[in-house]
Amino acid sequence: MLRLMIECSRTGCLIPTGIETDARSFEMLPNVTTKTFCSYCRRHHRWSKADVCFDQFTAEPIAH
Repeated sequence: MLRLMIECSRTGCLIPTGIETDARSFEMLPNVTTKTFCSYCRRHHRWSKADVCFDQFTAEPIAH
């Protein structure tokens, strides 16, 4: 799985968009502009698919 991230234009920190997907599904997403709240600068950032970078993670359950 891929976690979609954007860069805060004020701090340069990566911000999670709250969207997790696979590469194929990402390619099928429409190219629209949306916004995400940034906990670093406390503002909303507008972004589109072209602004995204990926954080890869494994969505496996934790064994107890």
